[in-house]
Amino acid sequence: LEELYEAEQNILARQQKLAGSFRVSLPMTYGIRHLASLIIEFQSAHPELVVHIDMDDRYVDVVGEGYDMVLRIGNLEDSTLIARCLGKLPMVICASPSYLHLHGTPQTGAELIKHNCLLYGREGQYGWKLNTGSSLSTFAVQGNLS
Repeated sequence: LEELYEAEQNILARQQKLAGSFRVSLPMTYGIRHLASLIIEFQSAHPELVVHIDMDDRYVDVVGEGYDMVLRIGNLEDSTLIARCLGKLPMVICASPSYLHLHGTPQTGAELIKHNCLLYGREGQYGWKLNTGSSLSTFAVQGNLS
């Protein structure tokens, strides 16, 4: 009987509707690319839930700013938070043919330091991590566009 009661409680819990307010922060590029197609379906399934979405790449204070969930790409800096890996995001290094013609094609990660790279991330923390054989190396790239 106890197992039957637990099964019934699980079924009832799944049938409860989401209601109230839910505040989420996620990176701008991720939100634009992935959220638009999902939000309509999600809101249709949960019409009593008011969702507040902030699309911003800046570091947010999850508790201090009142977020229920924050999605970020990269390593978790605040170890007091609960994190889940949702997947891997492959990164690529690319350049226009005209840039490579003018400045040369880097052959190693160390050569990237000499190039004008697009800087993405928190100010002052522009390290590109590359697989260099059997290890992961970080190269402190520079550039005039961030």
